[in-house]
Amino acid sequence: MGVLGRGGFGAVYAAEHVGTRQPIAIKMLLSASEAGTAEVRRFHREAEVTARLRHPNTVRVFDVGQTASGAMYIAMERLHGGTCQPI
Repeated sequence: MGVLGRGGFGAVYAAEHVGTRQPIAIKMLLSASEAGTAEVRRFHREAEVTARLRHPNTVRVFDVGQTASGAMYIAMERLHGGTCQPI
């Protein structure tokens, strides 16, 4: 559906859940072979911590995994709003 944003180690894509048809965001890390060990660990930690959060101002994580080609992903709730600027 389109790229929502890009970073140094991957991108976030707009998508739709096949079963529920709800809008989701897919955060993709470069394939594990292209990303370093530290980036892979950080990606896993981000997925675990985000999945445990329960607050109205955070997204829900639906799934975490790795594609057949080795790219790691986090499937999460897609929210609409403005872009935040770093402090």
